[in-house]
Amino acid sequence: MPQTKTKPAAAAQPIQPEPPQLTEQQKEEATEKHRRQLLGELVAAISDLSKHELETLRDFKLVMDHDRGSTTPIEEFLTGLVHSYSAADEGGRGMTLADVEWHMTQLRDADLEREIEHAHFMASRYPLPSEAEAK
Repeated sequence: MPQTKTKPAAAAQPIQPEPPQLTEQQKEEATEKHRRQLLGELVAAISDLSKHELETLRDFKLVMDHDRGSTTPIEEFLTGLVHSYSAADEGGRGMTLADVEWHMTQLRDADLEREIEHAHFMASRYPLPSEAEAK
């Protein structure tokens, strides 16, 4: 009877312990550290921008400040487009026309008239509190 070679069994791998979980305070500190790092990078990046480029950044900040998601479809479109550009750039592939068309389709499919009706309904049903009520 012919003999067949069998591979020796692989050595059992020791079970790796779970890495320690961060506390809420540690998570907040890590987030703040990352925020400060990003702020430093931003300051370094904008230090030599032209007046026009600085105005463009200011304008985009205005768009971000006004973006409230689906209730502000144009602002959501613009910020989504920029975020997609960044993600595609980080992924090393660059943004494609198909990516832009997807965002355009989302904007075209938005039922703006219905959204406006919803906004008016919300405003009439849930008016902003007066300053006296807020205190």
